[in-house]
Formats: sequence, C-alpha cells, structure tokens
Amino acid sequence: MDNCPDRSAKAVAEKMIVEVCFVRLSEWRHTFELQWALLSEVEKQKALAYHFEIDRLRAVFGRAAVRRLLAARLSTQNQKPVQPEDLIFTLNQYGKPFLVSNDEATHIHFNISHAGDI
Repeated sequence: MDNCPDRSAKAVAEKMIVEVCFVRLSEWRHTFELQWALLSEVEKQKALAYHFEIDRLRAVFGRAAVRRLLAARLSTQNQKPVQPEDLIFTLNQYGKPFLVSNDEATHIHFNISHAGDI
C-alpha cells in the first residue's frame, strides 16, 4: 500500500485484519443442538429447507461459527460480552448477510463458504 495515492484508503487498509477460520463438521457434529440453539428462527428455517442432510449441517454449523466468531470479536472490541445468539443479521441488496449494529464503529465484514467436511 506504499504506492497508494489516497492516504485515507491507505489508513483504512493498514487497519484491516483478515482472518480465515474453518470448522470440520466431523469434529463438531456431536454439538449440533448447541449450535442450533444459537441460530435465529430465519436461519433455522433456511437450514431446514435444504434437501440433503449434509447441506443442512453445513448451514447450521457455518452460521453458528460466524455468530461465535463475530461475538468474540465484538466482545473484545467493545470490552463487554456479546452473546452469539444476540447478534442480528439482515441481507444486503445482493442477498448476502451482514451484521446489524447500533455501533457505527463496528465495521466487520465476513463471508462463508462450504467445501466437503469444512
């Protein structure tokens, strides 16, 4: 970013942190009920709509993992506990979920992908 002509873009880029996390379904399958309890009713209905069990599991564990990770980051950032089940999501104009926050300083972006056991 040293050759970035826009100083504000450089400042933003220098503050960005990228994390890559993964969940192996085979290692977490026994915790299904705990993960299920974290989801909103909308997320549960969406997961139940999948035809194949593996797709339902990926949906549940993926959404629960996002909730746990975002709650942990927000708890650290806000210096107060944030519970995964208390997070509120909505969809953007492209149908991608994003975190709804009352805190203007919260700029967390995330993406989720599924592949095999991960």
